[in-house]
Order: sequence, then structure tokens, then C-alpha cells
Amino acid sequence: MLSVPNRTAPPPRSFFRRFQSLSEIIDPSRYEDPQWERLHRDLETYSMDKPSFRHWSGEIVRKTYEWTHCIFGLQMLGALQPDARALGVGAGHEPVIFWLADRIACVVATDLYGNEAWATSLGAEAAPDVFDQPERYCPRSFAREKIKFEYADGTKLPFGNETFDFCWSLSSIEHFGGHDAAAAAMREMARVTKPGGIVCVATEVLLRNDQSHPEYFTRREFNRYIVRASTELSLVGRMRWNVKLDDYIADPIRIPQDAHRLRRHVVLQDGDLQWTSAIAFFRKGPRQWADALRWLPPQSRGTSAPVEAAGATPAFSIHHHLVHNAARCEAVEENCLRVTTPAQPGSYAVELPPQIPSNDAGVAVEISAVVRDNPVRFGILGPDNRQFIQEVEAAESVEPRSLQLVVPPGVLFGSLMVRTAGNGSSTLKFEITRCELGAAAASARPHSA
Repeated sequence: MLSVPNRTAPPPRSFFRRFQSLSEIIDPSRYEDPQWERLHRDLETYSMDKPSFRHWSGEIVRKTYEWTHCIFGLQMLGALQPDARALGVGAGHEPVIFWLADRIACVVATDLYGNEAWATSLGAEAAPDVFDQPERYCPRSFAREKIKFEYADGTKLPFGNETFDFCWSLSSIEHFGGHDAAAAAMREMARVTKPGGIVCVATEVLLRNDQSHPEYFTRREFNRYIVRASTELSLVGRMRWNVKLDDYIADPIRIPQDAHRLRRHVVLQDGDLQWTSAIAFFRKGPRQWADALRWLPPQSRGTSAPVEAAGATPAFSIHHHLVHNAARCEAVEENCLRVTTPAQPGSYAVELPPQIPSNDAGVAVEISAVVRDNPVRFGILGPDNRQFIQEVEAAESVEPRSLQLVVPPGVLFGSLMVRTAGNGSSTLKFEITRCELGAAAASARPHSA
């Protein structure tokens, strides 16, 4: 069990780095982590589906990844205490239930048990006989007396406020009736979780942000309906979207003909739609774990830290970025990114989430950019990531051009975005040459677009 660091002193770097990227799109490299792999092997002993736990030669099944990463994150965050009470939402008879029962005080598993659509679906995930014969779904002995199965709608949980120490829901929330219903389920899990408790959610995310689906989420929809659904939940660390999945994208599970294929079951495809899993960990209450960021530099990836005001965490860092709409992005030189933007007008290429909580300090960011082919735009979004507070355009150039964006004091802000300015894609290199907070931002004067 990982111990919680002293709240009055900075946690060791090794501690924070181990859980900094718990929230992520499915990452096959997790199987190379000995601690993670040991949990995976242990969880397999609680599962009837042995073939799905194969993980050599790329034969990875995303469902078993979700199960293992869920208990890995719960262990890393100190949630697996002997007296803990847990709630599974849309949990069916997954092995996580039985594994947890041997380690904590009480596990309540909920689903629409007996519902014809789910009870007869792939895997019979909500079979009603689990009430009376749970041993049919676990090949080994387990603490049966600690488990209670209940019929429950995830959007209207029949439990009191602050009943459980942690909740989990894995690839279920997207089937509750659409995006708004998923957000309602997030709020319900927040309601029944005790202050300081953990909520772990995995769901399906589209790999292209220019597509849509009534149940699955684009990254922006994931942020809106999952991450920001409840004001009581704070994301632990940051979402890590830049996992390399090229090999799996090239060899997807095509629905419905490949549904039962176990080989490389990571990316699924139906028509033009491709999707995979994303998993996120939340804490109910203040962002205790994310607060530790102020003691640590951004991940270096072999380059220097971004320029920042003395003693302050930078508002944005190129070392923490998300790639959108099939854009290409790579770190080059010192503290510099090379980006190829999408061809569609206004399409997003790179997102840099804020490194500090959005507050009223104000922020000034200066960007040095060299643009090839076509102009691009840099902009800072508001806290809902919908409207730009300020946006500037960088025209084609052969020499670096300095661009400045300013958020006035008292104005909340969200992500820094790079996007296409006109028709056709563009290649550019850029770095953040200055990032100041507070008084420095108030006195800064933005360049005109």
C-alpha cells in the first residue's frame, strides 16, 4: 500500500510521478510495469474469462485493462483500506467485485440485473443469477459475505449521501441514456461518496474529435460530461491523451464481425467511427493531489523547463499537451513543439491545459512561433473551454514572431489552443518564451491579431 505524503511538506517526486498520469486513454505500456502486471495476474485468478487476460505479443483486451487499472489506481490513491465501503455502478459480475471483497469491508455491486438487453448481451453482464449464485462468476473462493448485489439505475442511486469510501464504474456509464444521463450518474456517484473519497470511471472515447456519437464521447464531451459533471469531484492529476495507439488503430476490432476477437482488442471500429477506452480518477473535495504540482517541474521529456515567473508554476507548459483531430506534434529543440495542423478551417491541433487552478490572478503568455504554409491561431479559452478570451493569429514567416495573449485579472481561463486559421494544413514550430502571473499580466499589452 502506498502511504499518503505529509500534507505540510512537499511529497517526494517519485511519489507524485507514480500517480500523476493515472487518468489516461488506454495505455498498453502499463503491462510493462511489474507492479501493475502483478495486480493484473492476481485479478485474473478472480475471473472466469482467462483468455481475456492474455497480454503478450500485443494481445491486450481493453476490458481487462480497465479492471486492472481501476484497482491499481485505487491502491495507489490509498482507497483500499480494511474498513472501506465500495460501490460498483453498472458493475455486473466483473472480477473487480470479488477481488475487492477480499480486501475491504463491504462491496455493493449495482446494475440492471435481469434486464433483458443486458442479461443477454455479450458476456451476459447483468445476469440475475448472480444474486443467488455469485460463485458461478468467480473461479476461486472469495469473501462472499462482504458482497451485496442490488438492482439500481446509475442515474438514481438508492443510497444516502456520503455512504461509500469509493465508487467505480467501468465502460457502463456511456450506456445509461446519453451524455446528460452519464453526467447525472457522475453527480450521483459524487453524492454517495464520502468527502476525500475516490471515484473511478472508464468509458468509451472517439479517436476523432470531428465525429459524434449519442453515447461515446469526444475528448471535449468527456471533459464536459465526465470530468466537469460534478462540482464535488476533482480530477486526480491530469488526463493523459497522448498515448501512442498507431498499431492498434491500424488493426481495429471491427464491429460486429470481430466482436469476439481477443487479439489486440484495444481500438474498435464501426463504419467510420473508431473508439477506445479512457479512465479517470476523481477525488471528492479539493484537489489535494493536483496541488502537489506546484512543487514539481513539468515532465521534461529531455528538454528544459518552460520560462516562468520566479517561484511560480507556469500557467501553461508545452510538455503537457493534448493532440486533436489527427494533428501531428513532436518535441524538437529546447522547450519547442513542431505541429502540423488539420486541413479543416478552425480545427484544433494542440491543447495545453492550464497548469494552475483558474483564478483571478491574471496571466500573460508570450509565444514565439515560426509558421510555414498557412497561418495559424493561438487562443486562450474561458473556463468552460467553449469561448475564446483572446486569440491571435500568426501569419506565414521564416523568422520567429512573438505573439502575446493576456487574460485580465478577475477573468477565469481554460486551455491554450493552437488551431488552423484557414484552408489547408500548416506546419509550425513554437515555444512559450514568457509566462507571467498576477501584476505582470495586468501590465502586459497584447499584440493585435
